[in-house]
Amino acid sequence: MGSIKGDRLSGQVPRERKLLEGLKQNLNAVPVRKAVSLLKRLGATRRKKGGSDHVFTHPLVDWPLTVPSHSLKGTLKPYAGREVVQFIEEILDVKEAEGGSREQEG
Repeated sequence: MGSIKGDRLSGQVPRERKLLEGLKQNLNAVPVRKAVSLLKRLGATRRKKGGSDHVFTHPLVDWPLTVPSHSLKGTLKPYAGREVVQFIEEILDVKEAEGGSREQEG
């Protein structure tokens, strides 16, 4: 039932996967605003504000994502871009697996 408007479990994942693919096109210049926007859209929370880093967490991912605060105005450095992409991929993979298991149950 992914066609129901507002269904965040199955209807949103393909769109979010498409946004992720856009980020992966150029890991050397991942726009910070787009990455942070996608993280928030997926339910990631900014655990720490201030200081030299911003730390994002998500209940579906076992490790925290650290984004250097100086990066928040431009593009991420390549290593940070790869980490953001990996973090988002883990969230999407778990959501897709959960969506698939729900469809099999129903």
